[in-house]
Amino acid sequence: MKPMSQRGFTTIELLVCFIVVSAISISLFGVVMNFKERQQVASIRSDVTTYKNTLTKTIMDDVAKNKINYVYSPDGTNTNIYIVYSDGEYSSIQVNPTTNTIRYSSKKSYYNMISSYLNYPLPAIPDLSIDQANYFVIDSTNRFVTINIPFLHPDLKNRDYGIHIVFPY
Repeated sequence: MKPMSQRGFTTIELLVCFIVVSAISISLFGVVMNFKERQQVASIRSDVTTYKNTLTKTIMDDVAKNKINYVYSPDGTNTNIYIVYSDGEYSSIQVNPTTNTIRYSSKKSYYNMISSYLNYPLPAIPDLSIDQANYFVIDSTNRFVTINIPFLHPDLKNRDYGIHIVFPY
């Protein structure tokens, strides 16, 4: 019989070690995949929030700095709104849910309408889209305008990451 110090591992001991290492590896794989999924959702939220804040700031800069004369939606489809200022210049917002693009013209002269639009396409995130909704509500009685452009994505769940602006005129 060999002394205990020279004896190797038995087949059962190796099998038990293999099972323990496999169990640890499988549990860590689940943790890593969960972390990766949460990181992806956080990245989507960050990109959508940056897009929303950029466009909201651009619109609010024009609205806050100028006296609004009136607001109207010319096409009746509620995807287009014009904000006309007291000096005769205007801003325009057009929402196209088909192409997932928001077009905005900053405060420009009425005669320079065509060339003043800037396209703001949604960030290049798969499955991100603009929801079909009532984008603009013009309350002529109380002289308030509500802009509501909701964004949809499966990972955003029930959280609201759309553009929401309310301003008086």
